[in-house]
Amino acid sequence: MLEELKPKDIYSPVYHDFPQETVHVIVIGDHHDSPLIKDKSRITWIARYVAEKKPDLVVQIGDIADFDSVSTHAAPGTTEYAKRPSISADLESLEETLYLYNKVLPKGPPKRLTAGNHEDRMLRFENNNPEVNDGVYRQFQQLCTRYRWNTSFYGQWLFVNQVGFIRSEEHTSELQSLDYLVCRL
Repeated sequence: MLEELKPKDIYSPVYHDFPQETVHVIVIGDHHDSPLIKDKSRITWIARYVAEKKPDLVVQIGDIADFDSVSTHAAPGTTEYAKRPSISADLESLEETLYLYNKVLPKGPPKRLTAGNHEDRMLRFENNNPEVNDGVYRQFQQLCTRYRWNTSFYGQWLFVNQVGFIRSEEHTSELQSLDYLVCRL
């Protein structure tokens, strides 16, 4: 299942080039959506900000949602483990988030999501639980596609006119210089 979803080399960069030299990008950090967070007004605020600024591209730098349903942090049998939301609750909450964004900005700029470690939890869960055949990550990708978010895998570079974006703990030294580039945008 994992082999079907990931490209042969997940570190093959993704390119989103624009013809103009100057590209205005709004970068959204981790907003960790969760079914446990009922107030989603921050999503509407972000969408309004994007509408006001009119960027050429929006980049979500991973962890758009917590996906606690597939987290391995809580040990089975603990209270924390019992309180985890279901996979369907996680996906429904994410869909509400994506819907709210598109409701404010139905024809907004292109959107890219570089998957973070929280999105990668779904692939690790599927890999560790081969009996799961409903394709949790595939459902995530379908939701993103439905709301016009193009996705990249965790650890896969996204280049926008020579400027790189990534969410990965495997590129620590590269990320230190990348932080400078992102701040300069």
